Amino acid sequence: MENNSKKDDIAIDVASVAKLARLKIDNSEIKQLQEDMTKIVNYIDQFSELDLDDVEPTIHAAQFNNVWREDKSVKGNFTEEILKNAPALVDDELIKVPQMMSGDTE
Repeated sequence: MENNSKKDDIAIDVASVAKLARLKIDNSEIKQLQEDMTKIVNYIDQFSELDLDDVEPTIHAAQFNNVWREDKSVKGNFTEEILKNAPALVDDELIKVPQMMSGDTE
């Protein structure tokens, strides 16, 4: 499935791709990247030659089924159990977390 035909090469504007991807590319790299990207696109383009008429479309290559469990409500007070597993507490009733915003600290 190798395509050595240069006439079918797909032109890629490396500078535009770099700008869209917000990449800084030196002018010395453009020629090599142009060749590499053209080879990649031409390789992928070879898939258009495949006869896929009898192949069913899929979302994913492997079949996955979600495993659902019933969401059951459980009554109870789990505060002590939760606080026991906390790395640090404030006033023995609040879970201490790292400060995320500037401001007053204890």
